[in-house]
Amino acid sequence: MQRELNSPGFPNGIKMKHVMRVALIVLTAMLAGPTPAHGADLLSLYMSEIPGQTMQNEDEPGTALEIVRVAAKHTGFKLNEAFVPWTRAVAKTAKDANAIIIPFARTPKRERNYTWIMELYSLQFGFVSLDMPVNDKAAARRLKRVGVWRGSSMEEELQSDGFKNLNAVSNDRALTRMLVAGRLQAWYGSLSEAAYMFRGIEQINRRRIRFGTPTKSIRIWLAGGLEMPKATVERLRNAVQTMHDDGTVQSIIERYGIN
Repeated sequence: MQRELNSPGFPNGIKMKHVMRVALIVLTAMLAGPTPAHGADLLSLYMSEIPGQTMQNEDEPGTALEIVRVAAKHTGFKLNEAFVPWTRAVAKTAKDANAIIIPFARTPKRERNYTWIMELYSLQFGFVSLDMPVNDKAAARRLKRVGVWRGSSMEEELQSDGFKNLNAVSNDRALTRMLVAGRLQAWYGSLSEAAYMFRGIEQINRRRIRFGTPTKSIRIWLAGGLEMPKATVERLRNAVQTMHDDGTVQSIIERYGIN
């Protein structure tokens, strides 16, 4: 006859069935191995809406975002994606060992504040204007107002070059509106990004857009917080390098026409 017994070997009359159940749970956990630390493979991805590179559009998320998503999938990292104002993205990434940022330009001012994981691609930079092209910085200095993205490497570059006519704006959409409305005489940034962005404006204004001669080429990086663990860096770096080697990166950027 089966009955539940209180084992004299256990205090307070703990039932044998309960003890066996607990033992089974412990044994299962031991066989499964150690539980990974919570959030160990979770990365915060900070970015802003940048036409052609990082966009809140699942059909066309952008070159940089697509590349990082594929790299994360290959390495097993999960991404907590956050679209925030650019200055906030830059500041938050620097302070967070488990944060990454795209697309990021490597500049002397930023060099010591971030972990430079891997180069993604290069972009041509220059001036975009209406009716008459602006082909160099000397011509741009003579203009009344030149638009640039606030907190960006482009603003840092033009400030270092002594520009006094800058109008720093918080996003590309505002730059587009201001240029078309005549509130800016030129806009400085990625020519490919601008081409992608200006596809969406009215045809009558699109015909007036002029792309100047590229003034420089800038390498675009995947970067992380300054204290990012070396193991995390290596996993991401190796994944992106593999994507370069097997043609995945080139295939992505060709679909967006940014090269």
